[in-house]
Amino acid sequence: MAMRAGFKAMRRQLQDYVCCLRHDVKTHHPAPHAKVSKLFPKEGYGFIETPDGHEICFHKNSVLNSSFEHLDIGDEVIFSEETGE
Repeated sequence: MAMRAGFKAMRRQLQDYVCCLRHDVKTHHPAPHAKVSKLFPKEGYGFIETPDGHEICFHKNSVLNSSFEHLDIGDEVIFSEETGE
């Protein structure tokens, strides 16, 4: 069992090395960003605008690491787009 695990680890290292030689290395794409374009504090939602001009609606409960009340129009945000109800 230990030999099998050792060979499996060696195989993975060789696969990684071959990927590097082929320049077939995964790259991490930067997180998408946008700017707050509209806010409706009483209703608890707002809109962000992406660099390509798309507007995306968001609810106050979807704001992380900051509270909805601290957002201002023009603030730059990082987002993850998901289909909502």
